[in-house]
Amino acid sequence: MNSNLLSDWLGYINSNRPNEEEFGLERLRELYKKTVSHNLADKVVIVGGTNGKGTTVEYLKNFLIESGSNVGVYTSSTGRTGIEFIGTAAVSNGHIVSVAITNPGSGYLIGSEPVVVFDAPLSYSNIPLIYSEDSPAGVGTQATVDIVVGQGSSVIDFNLRNFGYSYAQNQILTVATGGSTGIPTDTNHSFKEFQLTVDKVDSDKFSAWHFGELERLDNINEEFDGVKRKFTIKRNGSPVTVRAAVGSNVDVKSTLLIFINDVLQVPGEAYEFNGGSVINFAEAPKGRSSDGSYNGDTCKILFYKGTGDVDVTFNDVLPTVKDGDELSVRGDESLVPNSVDQESRLTTEIISTDTVETNPYYGRGIDPNPDHARTVTWCKQTVDKVVNGKIVSKARELNSALVNPKTNLIQSVGVGSTQIFVESVIPFFNPDDENQTTKNQQTIRIV
Repeated sequence: MNSNLLSDWLGYINSNRPNEEEFGLERLRELYKKTVSHNLADKVVIVGGTNGKGTTVEYLKNFLIESGSNVGVYTSSTGRTGIEFIGTAAVSNGHIVSVAITNPGSGYLIGSEPVVVFDAPLSYSNIPLIYSEDSPAGVGTQATVDIVVGQGSSVIDFNLRNFGYSYAQNQILTVATGGSTGIPTDTNHSFKEFQLTVDKVDSDKFSAWHFGELERLDNINEEFDGVKRKFTIKRNGSPVTVRAAVGSNVDVKSTLLIFINDVLQVPGEAYEFNGGSVINFAEAPKGRSSDGSYNGDTCKILFYKGTGDVDVTFNDVLPTVKDGDELSVRGDESLVPNSVDQESRLTTEIISTDTVETNPYYGRGIDPNPDHARTVTWCKQTVDKVVNGKIVSKARELNSALVNPKTNLIQSVGVGSTQIFVESVIPFFNPDDENQTTKNQQTIRIV
């Protein structure tokens, strides 16, 4: 070869390439004898494969160099490229009729031409089932099937992948033909439709129920001291009383769920609660120890509300007896034989709607039986007092004026407005104009 042109050299090289690839080291040994005068290395590692050859060689080279060995690396390629997506094939009547090349690639050499490989056909799996023309109308959906097509283009086996829902007995299902989801069929030949008949329908049944709502009442842990057994239940810091309506079948004590140290307590055994605001434990819950070794018992109180505001109604009650009032327990022979009048006591705290706390009493008329009912004389506070170090005013919420006047605007009011028009205006505390009549409705001009 006496030419200096690159094209001539490439043509010469390609003309001398074997038609079939030869694997091995024979040609390399022949090249070595003609070009190299010294011996080959004692150890040679050959790395071959499809993917990862370069990475493997790089790791081996670095390992050997770190160990102190002299390393030489030579890489070569057979001329083949990797697997590339080059286009799509058109299928008709079960046969490939054309191939559209969208990515032809480049750099191919004579003797190492690329090989075109067609992917295996998609399997007939998870094919949607549709209603056959022979089937009664229905609304079933989502059923799919895996089918096996034999050499004779017939379905020889199938397996239901998804049973779907809303199908009915004696409905007939089949698979679509043609398209992207159906079975390819040769339209030049007649065929019998693949059909599945719904023989039995199973329906799932379930029951559900909602027991209502639970509301967590205030925490009373801080009141535990190992001695006190009676505690007032509170909601948002205020005492709350639980009572059933007259004639109701509600078991009031069962409306509370009380947990001590996360253990559910049994009403009537661990505590007594028959309505009202006070829980009476059979054993006093323990408080925090003085040395900090025990943090004390914990308590959670849940109130069963039922269905929201339907079964339970919360009412704010204006207090009658208040802190600072005086109470006197009276003797009543009809209620408690031989009972006598007690001296008056000062109310120091309202515990619940029917329970108050007073100053300690050591006088006459004390009855040791707590179940005895006695009448009480109530004397309202008339002057301001100091109770337990706090000033208690004689003012009473019950006596506060409950005047809530309101009316509706009948004309828009802007920033620069000097007048306001309303539906009606009635003067306050004027007996002549208290009646809501047409003649008493006026228009007021605000200047």
